[in-house]
Amino acid sequence: MASESHALYQAVLTLAIAQKQAIERDDIDELADMMQKREQLLAEIEAKAEPQRRRLLQETLHRDPAIAEIIRRILETDKQVEHAILARMAAVRKDLSDLRTGQRLLNGYRPAPRRSTGSLNIGG
Repeated sequence: MASESHALYQAVLTLAIAQKQAIERDDIDELADMMQKREQLLAEIEAKAEPQRRRLLQETLHRDPAIAEIIRRILETDKQVEHAILARMAAVRKDLSDLRTGQRLLNGYRPAPRRSTGSLNIGG
Protein backbone atom coordinates (compact mmCIF):
# COMPACT_ATOMS: atom_id res chain seq x y z
CA MET A 1 0.00 0.00 0.00
CA ALA A 2 2.78 2.45 0.90
CA SER A 3 4.55 1.96 -2.43
CA GLU A 4 1.24 2.41 -4.29
CA SER A 5 0.56 5.62 -2.35
CA HIS A 6 4.11 6.74 -2.95
CA ALA A 7 3.66 6.20 -6.70
CA LEU A 8 0.37 8.14 -6.77
CA TYR A 9 1.79 11.07 -4.85
CA GLN A 10 4.91 11.02 -7.02
CA ALA A 11 2.68 11.16 -10.11
CA VAL A 12 0.89 14.22 -8.67
CA LEU A 13 4.25 15.89 -8.02
CA THR A 14 5.40 15.11 -11.56
CA LEU A 15 2.21 16.70 -12.93
CA ALA A 16 2.60 19.74 -10.67
CA ILE A 17 6.11 20.33 -12.02
CA ALA A 18 4.91 19.80 -15.59
CA GLN A 19 2.09 22.29 -14.99
CA LYS A 20 4.61 24.87 -13.88
CA GLN A 21 6.65 24.25 -17.05
CA ALA A 22 3.52 24.49 -19.23
CA ILE A 23 2.74 27.88 -17.70
CA GLU A 24 6.28 29.04 -18.39
CA ARG A 25 5.80 28.00 -22.04
CA ASP A 26 2.32 29.61 -22.18
CA ASP A 27 0.92 26.21 -23.18
CA ILE A 28 -2.57 26.63 -21.76
CA ASP A 29 -4.00 23.58 -23.58
CA GLU A 30 -1.39 21.27 -22.06
CA LEU A 31 -1.93 22.89 -18.67
CA ALA A 32 -5.66 22.18 -18.88
CA ASP A 33 -5.01 18.55 -19.83
CA MET A 34 -2.62 18.12 -16.94
CA MET A 35 -5.05 19.70 -14.51
CA GLN A 36 -7.64 17.14 -15.55
CA LYS A 37 -5.17 14.26 -15.15
CA ARG A 38 -4.19 15.59 -11.78
CA GLU A 39 -7.80 15.74 -10.64
CA GLN A 40 -8.14 12.08 -11.64
CA LEU A 41 -5.04 11.14 -9.64
CA LEU A 42 -6.27 13.04 -6.61
CA ALA A 43 -9.66 11.36 -6.93
CA GLU A 44 -7.88 7.99 -7.03
CA ILE A 45 -5.92 8.89 -3.90
CA GLU A 46 -9.14 10.00 -2.21
CA ALA A 47 -10.97 6.83 -3.27
CA LYS A 48 -8.26 4.68 -1.69
CA ALA A 49 -8.57 6.57 1.58
CA GLU A 50 -10.79 5.11 4.24
CA PRO A 51 -12.90 7.10 6.70
CA GLN A 52 -9.90 7.20 9.03
CA ARG A 53 -7.74 8.81 6.33
CA ARG A 54 -6.27 11.42 8.67
CA ARG A 55 -5.07 8.73 11.04
CA LEU A 56 -3.81 6.62 8.16
CA LEU A 57 -2.04 9.60 6.62
CA GLN A 58 -0.29 10.35 9.88
CA GLU A 59 0.77 6.71 10.19
CA THR A 60 2.01 6.71 6.60
CA LEU A 61 3.94 9.93 7.09
CA HIS A 62 5.64 8.48 10.16
CA ARG A 63 6.33 5.17 8.42
CA ASP A 64 7.46 6.70 5.11
CA PRO A 65 8.97 10.19 5.48
CA ALA A 66 9.51 10.26 1.71
CA ILE A 67 5.75 10.70 1.24
CA ALA A 68 5.81 13.67 3.62
CA GLU A 69 8.59 15.21 1.52
CA ILE A 70 6.67 14.58 -1.70
CA ILE A 71 3.54 16.19 -0.23
CA ARG A 72 5.60 19.18 0.92
CA ARG A 73 7.05 19.54 -2.59
CA ILE A 74 3.56 19.22 -4.15
CA LEU A 75 2.26 22.04 -1.93
CA GLU A 76 5.31 24.18 -2.66
CA THR A 77 5.00 23.63 -6.41
CA ASP A 78 1.24 24.30 -6.25
CA LYS A 79 1.94 27.64 -4.62
CA GLN A 80 4.39 28.51 -7.42
CA VAL A 81 1.87 27.41 -10.07
CA GLU A 82 -0.86 29.48 -8.42
CA HIS A 83 1.36 32.57 -8.37
CA ALA A 84 2.36 32.00 -12.00
CA ILE A 85 -1.28 31.62 -13.08
CA LEU A 86 -2.28 34.79 -11.22
CA ALA A 87 0.64 36.69 -12.77
CA ARG A 88 -0.28 35.41 -16.23
CA MET A 89 -3.92 36.38 -15.74
CA ALA A 90 -2.84 39.88 -14.65
CA ALA A 91 -0.64 40.17 -17.75
CA VAL A 92 -3.50 39.08 -20.00
CA ARG A 93 -5.83 41.63 -18.37
CA LYS A 94 -3.22 44.35 -18.91
CA ASP A 95 -2.75 43.28 -22.54
CA LEU A 96 -6.51 43.44 -23.10
CA SER A 97 -6.66 46.88 -21.50
CA ASP A 98 -3.77 48.06 -23.69
CA LEU A 99 -5.52 46.68 -26.78
CA ARG A 100 -8.74 48.52 -25.89
CA THR A 101 -6.78 51.74 -25.35
CA GLY A 102 -5.01 51.27 -28.69
CA GLN A 103 -8.30 50.60 -30.45
CA ARG A 104 -9.80 53.80 -29.00
CA LEU A 105 -6.76 55.77 -30.18
CA LEU A 106 -7.00 54.31 -33.66
CA ASN A 107 -10.69 55.10 -33.81
CA GLY A 108 -9.91 58.69 -32.82
CA TYR A 109 -7.52 59.13 -35.77
CA ARG A 110 -9.76 57.56 -38.41
CA PRO A 111 -11.19 60.01 -40.90
CA ALA A 112 -14.85 60.73 -40.46
CA PRO A 113 -17.04 58.73 -42.82
CA ARG A 114 -17.91 60.60 -45.99
CA ARG A 115 -21.47 61.67 -46.16
CA SER A 116 -23.22 60.88 -49.38
CA THR A 117 -25.30 63.63 -50.92
CA GLY A 118 -27.42 61.14 -52.77
CA SER A 119 -26.53 62.48 -56.23
CA LEU A 120 -23.59 62.10 -58.50
CA ASN A 121 -21.85 65.21 -59.80
CA ILE A 122 -20.43 64.04 -63.09
CA GLY A 123 -18.41 66.49 -65.08
CA GLY A 124 -18.44 69.35 -62.73
